[in-house]
Amino acid sequence: MPRAKRIEVIRRGTGCHVLVDGVELPAAIPRDSHVVVAVNPDERPTVTVTLTADQVTVTDALHDE
Repeated sequence: MPRAKRIEVIRRGTGCHVLVDGVELPAAIPRDSHVVVAVNPDERPTVTVTLTADQVTVTDALHDE
């Protein structure tokens, strides 16, 4: 799968949207992406996904409008 052209991260209030080439996640994660699953019995399990793109933009707002 080719590298994404643009990744957008939009955070407003307590919500977060991630769009990869205009498609909002959750979506199929590219097979060649770096995925790390951390499971610690004392903490909430997490998954970290590393996506690469030609351009990344982040919009961060404290309050949902």
